[in-house]
Amino acid sequence: MIEFHVIDDLALDAIGSGWRHEEAIRQLRQSRLSKIMLLIREIGLRRPDHYDAIVRLSAAQDADPQAVQDLLLYPWIGVWASPGLRQSPDWCLA
Repeated sequence: MIEFHVIDDLALDAIGSGWRHEEAIRQLRQSRLSKIMLLIREIGLRRPDHYDAIVRLSAAQDADPQAVQDLLLYPWIGVWASPGLRQSPDWCLA
């Protein structure tokens, strides 16, 4: 089962107040990472020809989870992955 992330009310209040709240930042980061990983999982399900890339990403995550997290949180990863789920199966070949 895929777990989902919840950002608690205290963290949201802190963000809304403009305070730098480390726990809120951590929760937002984990939520974004979860979204990106779900997008990549869906890409893998829709594009079996990307299986090797997903296996390599999984091996990299096993070897250095923090490095892969940092990479997946780059804005361009989400920019690349998000539109693909709304487009044709050939979107990521371009």
